[in-house]
Amino acid sequence: MSEHKILIVDDEPKQREILSYILTKEGYTVFTAADAETALDLMNEELDMVITDLLLPGKNGIDFLEEALKRFPDMTIVIITGHGTIDTAVTSIKKGAFDYIQKPLNKETVLLTVKKGLERTGLLKERKLLYSQLKHKEAFGDFVGEHPLFKQAIGAIVKIADVDTNVLITGESGTGKDIAAQYIHKLSNRKDKPFIPVNCAAIPETLIESELFGFEKGAFTGAVARKKGIFESASGGTIFLDEISEISPMVQAKLLRLIQNKEILPLGSSSPIKIDVRIVAATNKNLEEEVRLGNFRQDLFYRLNVFTIRMPSLRERISDIPLLANHFLQKYKYLSKGEEKYFSKNAIKIMLDYPWYGNVRELESFIQKVIIMSDGVEISEDEVKQFLNYDNTHINSTPKSGKVNNENKSLEDIEKELIENALRETGGNITKAAKKLGLTFRTLQYRIGKYGIKK
Repeated sequence: MSEHKILIVDDEPKQREILSYILTKEGYTVFTAADAETALDLMNEELDMVITDLLLPGKNGIDFLEEALKRFPDMTIVIITGHGTIDTAVTSIKKGAFDYIQKPLNKETVLLTVKKGLERTGLLKERKLLYSQLKHKEAFGDFVGEHPLFKQAIGAIVKIADVDTNVLITGESGTGKDIAAQYIHKLSNRKDKPFIPVNCAAIPETLIESELFGFEKGAFTGAVARKKGIFESASGGTIFLDEISEISPMVQAKLLRLIQNKEILPLGSSSPIKIDVRIVAATNKNLEEEVRLGNFRQDLFYRLNVFTIRMPSLRERISDIPLLANHFLQKYKYLSKGEEKYFSKNAIKIMLDYPWYGNVRELESFIQKVIIMSDGVEISEDEVKQFLNYDNTHINSTPKSGKVNNENKSLEDIEKELIENALRETGGNITKAAKKLGLTFRTLQYRIGKYGIKK
C-alpha cells in the first residue's frame, strides 16, 4: 500500500471522481477540493503531489499554482488542461508546475505522470534530509565541518546535484573531493544508476584510453574479446574523473567528443556508441594555468567547468579540527577494542598548529595511528608530537591562514622541500611518500621529475 498523498483540485465532480478512482485503485491516498481556496487550506508538508485543473472558480489555475508554490516551494504540481489551453499549460510549466496532462484523461498517461512526479517529490525530500544531516551534524559519513567555507561547499553540492550538468571540483589532495563527488551523485536523479570513480593518475598512460572508452576484439595485440569501457559501464549514472589534469592530449580530445556528441568510439571500432553519463571531474591543480601552459585543452576546460565547487584545505578551516578528530576517534575506536579515547587540551592545541598538508586524509590516517599506538585513554601532547613528527620550524612555514609564507621561499621551493623531506623520512619509498603527502603515486613521480629530485 502506497503512503503517497495526492490532492486533486477540480470544480467538475465527474473529473474528480475519475481521477480519485484511478489513483485510489493504485493505492494512493487521495484528497479532493472543488476550488483553489479549499485546496490551499488542505495543503501541508505531508502532501506529495497536487493535480489541478487550469480553470477553477475564483482563483484560476495559474494564480493557484503561484500561491501554492509560494507557500510550498518544493511541491510537485501537475496541471490538467484542455486542447484550447495548451499555451497556458506551457506558461504554468515556466512558473514552476512539474508537468501537465491533456483532456480527455488517459489512465496510462495519468499514472505515468504521477509516477514521475512522485519520483521528483521523493528525490527532493531525500535531498532535504541529506542536506539537513550534512548541514547540522558531523555524523554523515566523513563529511564533517561547521566552518563557513565548508558549509559553502556543501551548499554548492546540494544546489548543483539535481542540475544535470558537468561539475569540476577543485582543492588540495585530501580535502574530500571524492566524497563531494559521491554526494553529488547521491543527491541527483541518477542516484540509482552506477557511480564509477576513476583515478586518472593511477592508470598507466598506455591503458587509460582503452579503460575509459573500451575496445573491440582485435583492436590490438591481446584484445581477444570486446571489452566495455568505463564510460559505457557508467551509462545512465555518474563517472568521477579524479586528477583530470593528468590525462593525455589524445584522451582529452576523445573526452571532448563524448561531452559534445554524447557518444564514444571504442578502440578498433568505426561505430560510435551513444552514452548518457554525467561527468564530475576533480583536480588539485590550477586548470586555467594548465590551459595557459598548453597542458590542457581550453575547449575541454570550458566543457568541464560548467559549475565549480572548491573544497577548502584543512588549514583554511582549522576550527573544524576538533570536530573531525572526535569523529575519527569514534569511527576507529574498534582499533583500541572499543576503548573511548580522547585528546588532551594541549594535544588539541598541537593539532591546531600543525599544517596538515595532506588535509583531512592525513588527519584521518594520523588518528588511526594514534589510537593504536597511544597508551591509556587520554591521548597526550607528547604522543601527538611523536606521531606527527612535530617540528616547530616545519609548522611555521605555513601560517594558520593557510597561505604559504613565501617571504624567503617560492611555493615551488617549499613544495620541493616537502617532497624531499617525505622521501627522506620514507627511505625513498615513493608509494609511502605519496601517501604521507596526500598525493597519488603518479602525481608524486611527475613532481619528482619536475623538480629534478634525486630519490
